[in-house]
Amino acid sequence: MENSLTIGIPIWNEERSLPNFVNSLKRSLDRLSLDFPDLIIELFFCLNGTTDDSEKIINEAISSGHFCNASILFSKQGKLNALFEIVKNIKLLNRCVCFIDADVELDEFCITNLFNELKLDENIFLTYSCVFPKQYEATSFVQKIQKTHYSLRDNLNPRKYFHGRAYMMRSSILLSKEPKKIPNSYWRLEDGPYVDDIYLSRLIVHSYGLNSIKESKNSILWFLPPKNLKDFYFGQRRLIFEIKRLNLLYPEHSYLQSLFFKKKINWNYFLSVNIKHLLNYLKYYFLEEVIRLFVKLEVYMISLRIIKCKKVWKQLKTTKQWKS
Repeated sequence: MENSLTIGIPIWNEERSLPNFVNSLKRSLDRLSLDFPDLIIELFFCLNGTTDDSEKIINEAISSGHFCNASILFSKQGKLNALFEIVKNIKLLNRCVCFIDADVELDEFCITNLFNELKLDENIFLTYSCVFPKQYEATSFVQKIQKTHYSLRDNLNPRKYFHGRAYMMRSSILLSKEPKKIPNSYWRLEDGPYVDDIYLSRLIVHSYGLNSIKESKNSILWFLPPKNLKDFYFGQRRLIFEIKRLNLLYPEHSYLQSLFFKKKINWNYFLSVNIKHLLNYLKYYFLEEVIRLFVKLEVYMISLRIIKCKKVWKQLKTTKQWKS
C-alpha cells in the first residue's frame, strides 16, 4: 500500500448531525496522523444537492483549522454521485480510499483500524467499521427493539455484505466507471443505483470473491437508529426497492442475493439462551416481516405496472437528531 489515503465524506442536508460528526472526525484523523505520521491524507467533503446549512458548517470547520488538505466538492443529489465526484478529484498517487457518512460518530481509532486491516491482509479488498446504535435515555419502542436486534445480530445473522457508514477500499477502480442506467420509468432505472453498499457489495464479491469483504471489529462508530415507525418503514423500503432495482440493472449479479446476501436467522441460538432474548427479538422480527410484506406488495404492483415507483430515497429524519 502506498503511503497516502483519500477520505471522502458525502453530505446531503446533514446540518443537524454535522457538528457532532466533525468533532469525531477530527479526533479520528488526529489519531491516524499520530499512528502514521508519514501518511499523506487528502479529505473531500462532497455536497450533493444540499439545501440546508451543511456547506456553512463545513466551511467554518475548514477555515478554523480543524482539517488539513481538505476541499469541498459539489455533485448531483445522491450518495453514489458524490462518491464518483470524489474519485474524479483524487490527486494523490494512491489507490486506497475511505468513505464515511456524515450522520455518524466515529471512535478515535475508527479510521486507523480500517487502514490497519488493509495493511495486514492483502486479500481484503474492502473493510468496514463495526457499528453500534447510539441510545439516549428516552428511547422509543422502535429503538428498543432495534437495540435487541443489534445486540444479537452476530449470533443470528452473520452478514456477508458491508454497510456504507464507514468503509475503506484498496482501490477506487470500481468507482472509476459510471454505473449502468436504463430507461425505465416504472423502476426509475434511468437514475442508476442509489445505494452504494448494496451496489458495491455485489460488484466486489462478483469480482473478487466472498472473502474480499471483512468487518473490522476494532473500527467502531455509532449511529442513530430510526426513532419512529415511519422512518423504520422507509429504511426497510429503501433496502428492498434497491435490491429489486439492482436485479434489473445487473441481472448477472442477482445470484449473489439468494446465494450469499439473503438474511438467514439462526433460530437454534435461542435454545441456549434466556427465553427473554427470544421474546424481545420476536418483537423486532415480526415488525420487520410485516413491513417487508407491505413493501413487497408495492414491489409486486410496480412489477405488474399497476403503479410506478415513487421516490425511493426518503431521508430518515430521526437518524439525524444528534445531541451535543
